[in-house]
Amino acid sequence: MKEIKEKSVWVGALVGTVMFLAAGLVPALLYGGYLGVLIGSTLIGGPVEAGGVGGYLVLVGMAVGTVSVWFLFIVAGSAVGAMSSWTYAKLHKSDEAE
Repeated sequence: MKEIKEKSVWVGALVGTVMFLAAGLVPALLYGGYLGVLIGSTLIGGPVEAGGVGGYLVLVGMAVGTVSVWFLFIVAGSAVGAMSSWTYAKLHKSDEAE
């Protein structure tokens, strides 16, 4: 039973990664880039230029946004996998009792 619980968490994390690639990658890049533009305009002042420090801040913002949303999808997928294995264990034990 422990194998099923462990595998379901890994499968949930894999499904979370696939869901992130399908639905979360583009918004994460978009909002992360916007975060970088906001930080760059606050630190540098005025509009952020394409090159230099402002460009690197946009790049870092995009990376932070992407990784944080990816981790969110992985954790959510793992939680769903763990809950499904817990539900399976509860239903399986009630079938054995009858």
